[in-house]
Amino acid sequence: MEPVSKWSVGTLLTMIRPFVGVALIGLVLRAAYRAAWPASDLAHLLADALVVGAVIGVTLEWFASRRLIDAAARELSERLVGEGLPKPLQAAIAEVVHQTAIVIDHATVRYRITSIPADPAHVEVTIERSYRATNYGRSDVSYRPVLAEEHFHSPVFLSLHCDGGIGAVYSLDAAELQKRTTPQPGSQVRTVAGDPSRLRPHLEDPERSRCLVKWVYRLRTPSNYSDVISFGKPSLDYTVICDEKPYGFEFVASDDAQWTEHTDRQWVYRKAFLSKQHIRVWWSRDPLIGPSGS
Repeated sequence: MEPVSKWSVGTLLTMIRPFVGVALIGLVLRAAYRAAWPASDLAHLLADALVVGAVIGVTLEWFASRRLIDAAARELSERLVGEGLPKPLQAAIAEVVHQTAIVIDHATVRYRITSIPADPAHVEVTIERSYRATNYGRSDVSYRPVLAEEHFHSPVFLSLHCDGGIGAVYSLDAAELQKRTTPQPGSQVRTVAGDPSRLRPHLEDPERSRCLVKWVYRLRTPSNYSDVISFGKPSLDYTVICDEKPYGFEFVASDDAQWTEHTDRQWVYRKAFLSKQHIRVWWSRDPLIGPSGS
């Protein structure tokens, strides 16, 4: 359940309704039971107890206790996670445990590499990146898809499609993405972002906790080069596919026998990736074949 501070008015009223009912019973009993009636002192004491109990239930038991339990659970978790490790490392682990809400899964990155006849030293690489973002947090989260590429790759952002969460489905074409492309100060990186989508908590509303995202963009790189698939958020089960490459080219991706399923031009990574980890892919021309394919 999400924190009390983020409850809507309707949720708050629903939660305190039993306490309000008990308090009203006490007030009615206090006002209606006359002093001349039998056991009036006992009835008035009972009425007072009901009112006081309702107030304590709302203030101390419901709000204060919940905050105390949340704070104690967080402190205990921070003490247990990475116990004995240096404080900076404990802090990094605690950040993953306590501050992770969005998780990326069902991700596929597809590469199409084509030659440039007028420039044999370079190739065009069209990349299609699709994934699902899910909110595993306790409250609503605003998720905005973001993509960043190096300026010297001459990136062209071709399309973005987003479907899910609370809000309208939308698609952006190359012209609209061009308007949204901005340089990052102090770097050679160009960044483009979509519109935010509000995702509900997965435990409360699985259907509206997810957003399906699909990017298509194009780079211009040297014939012998590599690309880094970096993870801005924790991710699960990535798939890398090379759909097309010129004759005489090799395409490989980072491989781990324990976690990677590799078949022909496809690499499936059955593991979890944390933020700032990455997968690297390489493409290169076979020097024995040469630019002309001879």
